[in-house]
Amino acid sequence: MGLWDVASGRMTAILHGIPADQRLTAMKFSPDGSMLVGGGTGTSWGSVYVWRPGTPNQPPDRFRTPRFVDDLTFTPDGSQLVLSTGWDDGGDFVLWDTATQRIVKTVPADAAGVWAADVSTDARS
Repeated sequence: MGLWDVASGRMTAILHGIPADQRLTAMKFSPDGSMLVGGGTGTSWGSVYVWRPGTPNQPPDRFRTPRFVDDLTFTPDGSQLVLSTGWDDGGDFVLWDTATQRIVKTVPADAAGVWAADVSTDARS
């Protein structure tokens, strides 16, 4: 996957690390630009990849979610990543702490699934 500088139109880095049997369904930069996070599907679970654009030759960190990742977003201060996971058989919101790099909470959502994630500007909802 290539990172491009929009102003110059030049590729600035190539990021590696996604297995051929997986696809990304959502990607976001952290508010400070230090992380690029992509979430998607594995064989029977969700996968989240965390790249550090400042060190593009390093493989991404990776963690799994119980269901496929449909969407993701950061809290305004970048302290947490919010993931929406699952469809058809139910879904969850997953909160991932960016400092500890651990899932800190999973919140069951609608039985029909969760397709999108967003956080208010004050991070309260």
